[in-house]
Amino acid sequence: MTKKQSKTISQEEENSVTAEHLADANAVDHDPVTMEAQGTTDANAVDRDPVTMEAQGTTDTNAVDRDPVTMEAQGTTDTNAVDHDPVTIEAQDATDVVIESLQKKIATLTQTVTENLDKAQRAQAELDNVRKRTQRDIENAHKYGLERFVHELLPVLDSLELGIQALANTNDIKSSLEGMNMTMKIFSTALEKSGVQKISPNVGDTFDPDWHEAIAMEEQEKIESGAIINILQKGYQLNGRLIRSAKVTIAK
Repeated sequence: MTKKQSKTISQEEENSVTAEHLADANAVDHDPVTMEAQGTTDANAVDRDPVTMEAQGTTDTNAVDRDPVTMEAQGTTDTNAVDHDPVTIEAQDATDVVIESLQKKIATLTQTVTENLDKAQRAQAELDNVRKRTQRDIENAHKYGLERFVHELLPVLDSLELGIQALANTNDIKSSLEGMNMTMKIFSTALEKSGVQKISPNVGDTFDPDWHEAIAMEEQEKIESGAIINILQKGYQLNGRLIRSAKVTIAK
């Protein structure tokens, strides 16, 4: 065998080995399990590749969900959907009716409160006027309460002046007594017109501690014990109220 032939045989063996290796590689590439694993790996690699994701327009679902514009648009859509829901519309109508009814009640109560406040203010003003008139009447009563009584006493004063003049011009005691008696009658009449009455018990009357005041007690044989035997001073009452008790002496 020549060297040329030997070199040719070696070259053919080397080519045969190379062909077998290529065949084995192709077999591995076409194996389903290997292809699936390799495809997944490649897909994940591609999916994670920023350039590939941008090129393919891939968008993260969570990112879209968190996007403010997307969320606002979504919220608007949901709100519109709720607004057009029949149950929501019915509830809104019922709420409007309740609000309108409450507003009417508030208006009525406000008007009532205003009217009552006006009445209270008028009543308070009237009460103030009554109080002022009463106070004025009380003051006038203190100032002029004795006006009528003084008017009734003026004739008594006139009679006393005339009696004094008569005594100065005459020595007739009888005429002077008549004038004094007349003055006494005028004075008594003036007192009676003002509601003043005498408390003048008689001898023999039973002693009454409500109207009489016992100054002394004396033994009497013919008069029973407790009877009045002497009137020392007359008493007076004003419209039924005791002004002064009659001073008397009573029997033991």
